[in-house]
Amino acid sequence: MKKRDAAEVKWSHAVNSRSRLQEAVTGHTHMIEADIIMKGHDPKEPIMAHPPDTDSDITLQEWLEGVKAHNVGIKLDFKSLEAVSPSVALLEEVLADPSRPVWINADIVSGPGGRARPLEHQAFLSAVTTLPTHTVLSLGWTTGWTAGTDNPGYSWDMVRVMEEICRNLKYPVTFPVRAALLAQSFSQLTWLLQQSDRALVSRVTSVVYGFPPGAPVCPIFSVGPPRGTGDPGNRSQKCKCLNGFIGRVTPHLIKSEPVIHQPNIFCPQLEIIITLTGNKEKCVNPLSPFGKLLLKNQKKNESKAAVVMTTASSQTNTWSSTRLRSTHSAPRTM
Repeated sequence: MKKRDAAEVKWSHAVNSRSRLQEAVTGHTHMIEADIIMKGHDPKEPIMAHPPDTDSDITLQEWLEGVKAHNVGIKLDFKSLEAVSPSVALLEEVLADPSRPVWINADIVSGPGGRARPLEHQAFLSAVTTLPTHTVLSLGWTTGWTAGTDNPGYSWDMVRVMEEICRNLKYPVTFPVRAALLAQSFSQLTWLLQQSDRALVSRVTSVVYGFPPGAPVCPIFSVGPPRGTGDPGNRSQKCKCLNGFIGRVTPHLIKSEPVIHQPNIFCPQLEIIITLTGNKEKCVNPLSPFGKLLLKNQKKNESKAAVVMTTASSQTNTWSSTRLRSTHSAPRTM
């Protein structure tokens, strides 16, 4: 690629056969995606296939041997929890090269319109704990789409469940989302991305958004555990109060008027930030007695400001009307 632009990444999808693999590794592909299930008959082993198929002409072991000699990244989409542990053991040799992008994908949360049962997230994450920490976990939602109807997007509950699951992971994470649902899920996904300085969403239509500096060929999403200090978060984040709230506040230590951020498309929560002596900023819980008092005072100030503006506007309009009438009624001079 000429530049680190994710839009230039070329994907080969559903590479679940020998012929598709040969086509992918000899072409101009950067990333190869394939699906993994357990063979439907003995000998039981991981194979490359997508349900409802139960057999394939290539096993995971053979597939990895075919990929190993080529400079491509891989994304393995697990459709069966049963296939995860034996597949992880086979991946060790491929993952030994940290320069090769390796994504491990699974749908672990029920999503909009999703009818398939997601993989149980605790069992899946437990099975991949032996993978090197440069492995990217691609964690998604089961989704569906019905043409000609209003399809719901990703709900707040869906993204919050995902954030809780990923909060303490040691791996970089990317979230695959259905592109057709992005517009109606803008606020929810924006919030999810803003829980980290390096949060990115990947695609289901072969578009990946952005590379962080130093990444091999993959977007990174990392989530850190919240702290209870009450300090506003990193300035690059839209939501500031991610580190808990301050406890008791001595009024005379408050240096200036509180800054109150109403919920918006970038941050879904009401936030109150006060500045204490020494220019220390602290977040106040909007539901606490002190937070409610600050909000009440703000409404009073806004009401007073509205009255002053209305009065000033009325006076201006009266003055303008009077002047206009006096101008029209003035006698003409020759």
